[in-house]
Amino acid sequence: MSQKQILLNFLLKLQTEGPTCVEEGICYNVELISQKTTGVDDLEISHIMDNLFRAWPECSDNILFPVPYTEDGEHCSDPDSAFYATDDLWVDEYGDTRKRLLAFMIDELQKESEE
Repeated sequence: MSQKQILLNFLLKLQTEGPTCVEEGICYNVELISQKTTGVDDLEISHIMDNLFRAWPECSDNILFPVPYTEDGEHCSDPDSAFYATDDLWVDEYGDTRKRLLAFMIDELQKESEE
């Protein structure tokens, strides 16, 4: 099984079952899932995720914190500060944006697997 297919399975599990750790984003929750799986190349998985983050139209300017944070309709220019200041990254508008990124990643990987 390719690393892209493995990642797709992880992302589908995250989308279906929800995050194991709500204080963390997609990357760490994928890492938690991958720890229970053999045959995972963490470096390649990370590289694939980075490319998907960059391709996402809503991506912030900070690839390590790709989910932009909006407060009162204004984008926060410091997405890493917003990440660390938020207790549950999967609720409210910020969480909905993260879920859109997750859905985008799944859609892109599914398109590639159909080719």
